[in-house]
Amino acid sequence: MGTETSLYVSKPCLCGQGQLIVNYCTPDHPFAKPSQYTFQLFVECAVCKSEYDLVEQGCNATLIRRADKLNREALRSKHWAKRTEFMEREDVKFYLKLFAGVVLSAGPATFKHRLFQQADMMTMDSVATFRKTLKKFGDEELVRIHASPNSMPSLMKVIGVKNDELLRELAMLNELWKQSQEPCPPVIEPLCTLTQEAYRQSY
Repeated sequence: MGTETSLYVSKPCLCGQGQLIVNYCTPDHPFAKPSQYTFQLFVECAVCKSEYDLVEQGCNATLIRRADKLNREALRSKHWAKRTEFMEREDVKFYLKLFAGVVLSAGPATFKHRLFQQADMMTMDSVATFRKTLKKFGDEELVRIHASPNSMPSLMKVIGVKNDELLRELAMLNELWKQSQEPCPPVIEPLCTLTQEAYRQSY
């Protein structure tokens, strides 16, 4: 099974020696659903390709500087490393162990589910789903799997501890994440909107 590709947008690149290309792609088989589509974005110019990237950003095909893209990727890598470091802190591991003890002594799964929700973990899971997951992993392992930096403030309230230094570290971690998610500045106006409706309206 292949892919059917149609040209959506073709515009001259910044130096004028190539093209900025956006293709609309759908599966080439009889069972394809209307919702199955993707877009391919290319900078077809040896000169511009070394400095710019054409990316999907905010549902738009946007030309950005490659240096800005690499900067965001570096920030995301730094955030992940700091996140891992945060969760390996001795105080964090101690708090998780305390919380697991509270869960273990809570009794029925309904009460345990409530504790997890109070700690901002598994907030979208029903009691039935929680019960199945709890049976599979057990109390302590389930805490370890679902705990995250952002669940720590609520978890600390549940076990009744305060740690201002930890919260300051968490605030810096969240700021780093925010920076890594900021859109890259566009070099020019977006080429097109990357939705099926916009593609169909272009014909």
